[in-house]
Amino acid sequence: MWFCVYLFNKKSYSFIAYEMKNKCPICKKVFTGRTDKKYCSIKCKSIYNTKLNKVTFNACTQTDKILHRNRSILLEILGTNVQKKKINRMILDFKKFNFN
Repeated sequence: MWFCVYLFNKKSYSFIAYEMKNKCPICKKVFTGRTDKKYCSIKCKSIYNTKLNKVTFNACTQTDKILHRNRSILLEILGTNVQKKKINRMILDFKKFNFN
């Protein structure tokens, strides 16, 4: 919802600033500000980013654990000197290798 328009003329340059009533996605408070402003305060912005980083960090940690386990299994089977070697899938399944 647009509610205010400011017009400034200075030496034949025009500047138009629009302000809009927005709703904060964290606290649901209605606030006024620039059209691209999402949060009512730095606190709400910080809460959103903390939640987002926590979810991202947990997903990355889980993926890193799986990859580390898979690398350990391959190192155990192949050793350090082998560059290419075929491995039976049953051996990898027995060692609990994660294919996903």
